[in-house]
Amino acid sequence: MNWVKHEQNFSIDRVNKYLIACNQDVDKAMQLYRYNIQVSQALYPLLSILEVSLRNGIDRALTDHFRDARWLITRRMQFAYHPLMVYKDPGGITYPDLYFENKLQKAENWLKARSKPITHGNLLPELTFGFWLKFFDKNAIKILKGASIEAFTNRPARNVSS
Repeated sequence: MNWVKHEQNFSIDRVNKYLIACNQDVDKAMQLYRYNIQVSQALYPLLSILEVSLRNGIDRALTDHFRDARWLITRRMQFAYHPLMVYKDPGGITYPDLYFENKLQKAENWLKARSKPITHGNLLPELTFGFWLKFFDKNAIKILKGASIEAFTNRPARNVSS
């Protein structure tokens, strides 16, 4: 593939990073791009395993925390709309953090568009990696009293003194 085609296919902004890294050597930049794709291909299965394992671990931990196997549906108000779920803009103004709700709504819309029922089991795989990572946000940790940490079954014991 020639460089002009490469730029057209992958965007100038994207491929220029490779040119800079290779001191403007087009052949080396294209080879580096191919290497990057190969590394991404090699890591994808590991990232997929991490995502599914983390998701399922958090689901188990929050099922235990809420004592409710349908917590994504029935306990939404207790985490997605909690008064602590806020963020501050650079000017110091506080806004509701609707990340959880927005992601849940998007997943529900996706299921509805495919005529699938809105169930806990159907929602789980439709939620993004970012959704699950959000449970480790400092506010979510406070709201859930650290329950999401329980997803890590091999973690050091929690200090519960005091």
